[in-house]
Amino acid sequence: MSDDTRNEAMEPAEAPKSADNEGGIDLSKLDSVDKLPKWAQDELKRARQDAANYRTRLNSVSEELRAKIEGEFNSQIEALNGELAKLKAEAEEATLWQMKLDAALEVGVSGKHLKDFAERLRGTTFDELKADAEQAMSIYNIGTDKATDPTAGLGGNGPKTKPEDALGHFIKSSLGW
Repeated sequence: MSDDTRNEAMEPAEAPKSADNEGGIDLSKLDSVDKLPKWAQDELKRARQDAANYRTRLNSVSEELRAKIEGEFNSQIEALNGELAKLKAEAEEATLWQMKLDAALEVGVSGKHLKDFAERLRGTTFDELKADAEQAMSIYNIGTDKATDPTAGLGGNGPKTKPEDALGHFIKSSLGW
């Protein structure tokens, strides 16, 4: 590369002279766009307009992409929210059912009546359900399968032998043992 070519490439290009800059004004000392030559003002105006157009186009494309992406995912989000709501409702229902069973067991309801008794309990907390279960037990005396003595209330101390012993004694005496 010759020295002449290098010098030409390194020197800044001279600004074209126009009717406004015939006197060779030093542009480095200008403090306002209005003092620039007409061609420079026009170029600056065009550059600003191009930048504004690019910003507008960028914003428009951004909004279009955002709308497209939101549109694609909104249906998925709605489906997942629906599924989540369903699962929450099922979990709450299962928790309430467990509390009803616990309340029924707490007041002494037996196995064969447990499900029917628990279904009828009202309340949303364990304490409310237990209070309702206690009230139902006191009003209706239902749900207990406590073994009862058939001789209770007949007076005396009850039979001296068990029914099994009486049957065994009958068989032995019938066979002559």
